[in-house]
Amino acid sequence: MRRLVVSVLDGLRDRHYLQEALGYECVDAGTVHGTIGGDPGAYFLRALMRDDVWPYWEPDIGPDDFFSASHGPWGRPARADENER
Repeated sequence: MRRLVVSVLDGLRDRHYLQEALGYECVDAGTVHGTIGGDPGAYFLRALMRDDVWPYWEPDIGPDDFFSASHGPWGRPARADENER
């Protein structure tokens, strides 16, 4: 089950669904922080009072908890051309 959830989250990241919240790396601008700030681990600690949610792809992290705290900051995918400016 864990492998399936991580695969779904990776797919969402690949299609830029998590970019607005988590941020991204840009060739011109460098690190662009998302709406949850520059430290996703701290966001999940504040939202869930748990320090074992980020990064979701680590073997000892429960990716299902990622969904518990992600009801607010996630949006639709960013357009690809917005990232290449």
